Amino acid sequence: MKRTFATAAILSLTLLGAGTAFGRPSAPDQGASADSRSRTILGVVTEYRVGKWLAVRTADKSMESFKLDEEGILANVSDAVAVGTRVKVTERVAEDGKRTVTVEPMPLDAR
Repeated sequence: MKRTFATAAILSLTLLGAGTAFGRPSAPDQGASADSRSRTILGVVTEYRVGKWLAVRTADKSMESFKLDEEGILANVSDAVAVGTRVKVTERVAEDGKRTVTVEPMPLDAR
């Protein structure tokens, strides 16, 4: 069972791309400028490889994953982020296609 899930997860990442492999996109931030799109994900880090990729489980149990080493991505990940950390992930895509992924820890009492 675990191998089947892992195989499906890897296949999803490969075929669909990191941003949409495990979940649906969140609504855009209200503060996003007209020349960019953004979304914010809140959840717990389930997998993390420094500088490579990050997987987050949201409150509705969906999974979101982010490739941090793709060309055209600027990744800003706090040093405090580790597996089990509750985080806020903000992904912005500018008109020119450049993406910024910011990952910061959230306090346990934040909702």
